[in-house]
Amino acid sequence: MCDLFSSTCSYIALNSISPSIYQMLRGGAIITVAICGKLFLKNFKLEPYKLIGCGFVLVGITLVGASSFIFPMSSNSGDKEVSVGMQIFAIVLLILSVVGNGLQFVSEERLFEGYFLHPFEVVGVEGLWGLLAYVIITVALTFTPCPESYKDECLPYNGEFYFERADFYFK
Repeated sequence: MCDLFSSTCSYIALNSISPSIYQMLRGGAIITVAICGKLFLKNFKLEPYKLIGCGFVLVGITLVGASSFIFPMSSNSGDKEVSVGMQIFAIVLLILSVVGNGLQFVSEERLFEGYFLHPFEVVGVEGLWGLLAYVIITVALTFTPCPESYKDECLPYNGEFYFERADFYFK
């Protein structure tokens, strides 16, 4: 569920910020893994050089995140113009995504510490649960009509607009 949450947040965020900024901000998972590891894992040690590295990562992703506000996209770049509010919302979603990733990595590490689990089996079970969750969500969104304010973002079908239309994939 951490991966489902993280992936969903990050893909929604990708619609509102530059892909280069998106990719750089995803590097913040290093910081959340360090914090969550220190809080939840018994034998997790952060040596001074690791703390310094996390500090550099924090400074770097802060500069990259702020760059979209310091140097806004030019109108002739071909990219769609996005409001400042949407960019801030996208960055918040990316931060939530990175926190979800950190929790996922640390919880997996905790499982591997306590039990003998083959990594391929864990990845397979994660994939099956993710597939099941996405199928349920996709079917639910296929029959959920969009509100009037989101019509530009939704898919038309028989005069109505929906968040998702799974049947379009099979046509």
